[in-house]
Amino acid sequence: MEDRFGKVEVNGVVLYNTTPHAVKIVDEWGGTLLEIPGAPQPLRIQEESTFIRRFGDIPLVEKTFLGVDLPPREFEVFYIVSLPVAQAVRRGDFIVPHDYVRDEAGNIVGCRGFARLG
Repeated sequence: MEDRFGKVEVNGVVLYNTTPHAVKIVDEWGGTLLEIPGAPQPLRIQEESTFIRRFGDIPLVEKTFLGVDLPPREFEVFYIVSLPVAQAVRRGDFIVPHDYVRDEAGNIVGCRGFARLG
């Protein structure tokens, strides 16, 4: 994992960033508490679309998520993943950025923590 994903260790817990973007954790005043580098080789899910029918000229397809090269589960190791990956692969060690912080223009500049999908 060392070369595939961004990595930090916080109080004995390892956080791997599997997304292509750096993840910045900020405090209530916008100061950076932690920045986890983006992944050189992001974790992506494969999808397949199967045509179902049309509503006039508008197609309806069914999406199926295919296998992913999933990292191993390890004690005190968490993987920051994109929301689509978290939704497709429900694992307790897959977490997503939570409580986004935005600048004046509405751009995401960080988050205040992480969430696990239930």
